[in-house]
Amino acid sequence: MKAPLKGIANLAEFLKEDLREVEIEGVQKSLDLIQDGAKKLEGLIMGILEYSKVGSEVVNEERININQFLGEICDRITSVNKIKYSSEIPEIISDRVILGQKIQNLLSNAVNHNDKGENEEVTVSVEKQGDLALFKVKDNGPGINQKYHEKIFRLFEKLDPGKSTGTGIGLTIVKKMVDTIGAEIQIESEPEKGTTFIIVIPIK
Repeated sequence: MKAPLKGIANLAEFLKEDLREVEIEGVQKSLDLIQDGAKKLEGLIMGILEYSKVGSEVVNEERININQFLGEICDRITSVNKIKYSSEIPEIISDRVILGQKIQNLLSNAVNHNDKGENEEVTVSVEKQGDLALFKVKDNGPGINQKYHEKIFRLFEKLDPGKSTGTGIGLTIVKKMVDTIGAEIQIESEPEKGTTFIIVIPIK
């Protein structure tokens, strides 16, 4: 399915080049819409493929130095202000790849959907609560109404389909992959008060 989509996008680009000097009302805009639609559909297909593979991975648990682990993740994300991280516990045993991917996904979402510009604040912290480790990804973005807290984890669901450029699969994948390592994901959020996603992992 990806190959025909790439063909459509490429054909639209070739037509744009050929018609660049031709003044036909709406042609360039229509070709832009074709390219944009092809890109979104390709992203959707990639998301579905990723979702279908979740659960087939072999879980490889290892001892993780948390501060080093979080530092490496934060360094991979471009943000207006540097993402701050901290931990109350020095290490945890879990799957480094799966946990890292999901924390990175949540941090990327926090940065991409933040509406505070230069006042953007995104943090990731680890707190100890009894025999549980709580990985908290917190932002000062627009927040999410409580009535949507369950909806955002459902497949293809978007808070604002008209404005969102996402596929509606990302958080569904995060939840499903978190489940594979014996953890769970929670959300704390209110409109205009930011959002905190919490990955709860048993301490072994």
